[in-house]
Amino acid sequence: MTEIKINNLLWKRYKLFYISQSTAFITPILYTFLQEKLNLSIASILQIASSYWLLSIFLQLPCGIFADRWGVKSNLYLCLILQVISCLSLLFIGNVAAYHLYLICINIAQSLCTGASTILIKKQFQDSDEKKFKEFTFNLQNSFYKITSVFIVISSVLYTVNVFVPFVLQIINFAVSLYYLRMIPEQSLSKTNNQKNIFLCAKDDIKKSLLFMSKDKYYLYLVICCMLFGLGVNLNHKLIQSQLNSLFSHDKVVLTGCVIALGNLFSSSGAKFFYEYISKRFSSSIEILVLGSVLIFSYMLMSISYIWCVILGFMTINIFKGCYRPLISTELVTHYPFKNSMSTNSSIIYSITVIFSSLIQYFLAYSYKIIEIGNLTFASFSALILFCSYLFSRSSSEWKIKSQINALTGKLGIIEKKTITFHIFSSIHPQPVRPIFSYYLMPLVLEGIQPRL
Repeated sequence: MTEIKINNLLWKRYKLFYISQSTAFITPILYTFLQEKLNLSIASILQIASSYWLLSIFLQLPCGIFADRWGVKSNLYLCLILQVISCLSLLFIGNVAAYHLYLICINIAQSLCTGASTILIKKQFQDSDEKKFKEFTFNLQNSFYKITSVFIVISSVLYTVNVFVPFVLQIINFAVSLYYLRMIPEQSLSKTNNQKNIFLCAKDDIKKSLLFMSKDKYYLYLVICCMLFGLGVNLNHKLIQSQLNSLFSHDKVVLTGCVIALGNLFSSSGAKFFYEYISKRFSSSIEILVLGSVLIFSYMLMSISYIWCVILGFMTINIFKGCYRPLISTELVTHYPFKNSMSTNSSIIYSITVIFSSLIQYFLAYSYKIIEIGNLTFASFSALILFCSYLFSRSSSEWKIKSQINALTGKLGIIEKKTITFHIFSSIHPQPVRPIFSYYLMPLVLEGIQPRL
């Protein structure tokens, strides 16, 4: 009974931390603020943002390595502090330099917290509790979007009174998140992990991550979907305020904020519905295909310059947003076999997605001189990428990688194992069926690396 009470208290604290770290207070007004107060166009906003992709890439891997060595909570503390600084820059700097400083802080913060929140809570679950972990993440998204929809309405109304009030509330929100973060325990790292040279440790982790990603086609498919889905949400996040403002004739900020808040309620309901009626009944491959179709459909709707089509498309992409985040994050964490290097792996994945999504965003910026044409271009591009990557992932063979210590040399080796799997016809999550052949290929011994448990 005591254990149940402790677990319930832990989940409550984690939910409060997770919800408070959101940027809901500045979400509905940020790009309106940039256009009105800093005189930036939509094309300029996209191009300036894409120019900071190198900063995020350079910092991703070091941040992931440090998180694996010293814990993800340290990264999350620094992440929240930087987000406070980003809001202060917009409060006190009245020119375009504010947006540059904001982007610097945000990109560093994103590097620090990549996958950190998911990994922090994943450590509270046993490896056999994958279903419970996935259920918790969907329930978390359900609560997250319900509560943040209220924050968005409050922010939109207060912005019409004073444009700086939402930023003050956002800073308070981050402070609350810091308070609850310190109450969440983190599993202690292994003594081997702490004693080992950090550079050898990093070399080991990077090699395992890249080898696994290159051999496991389904996992690479997940990475591609993570990149494309994240890009779709981020583009919409930057553009929807301007698109709605151009269609409303009066009370633009308040009406835009109400639409965004309604979208969050759709995200909340969508997460609950998707888990109950799709995640529990179909394989993760089917889930991804459904979400990809929803993303494409939403952008096609928003490519029509009619207010109800744009609003319907926005509600559709919010349903998508509420479902893709818990699905992709849990799939990427649970399918990665090396638990001591989860943060490093998340950093590598994010670096890959940042490189490609930033390049795509930069070239798409030219088509977004007219937002509707840009949305149609992205919908077509997404359909092509998803179709090709899906065909690539449907190979009947899948490579799995396991780490094994050589009994004679005591060195860590990476062993590849081949099994036959089917993703699309399974009624549950992808599981290996009866192996037609199963054999070990040559061990790839990492020379000079000592065993790390």
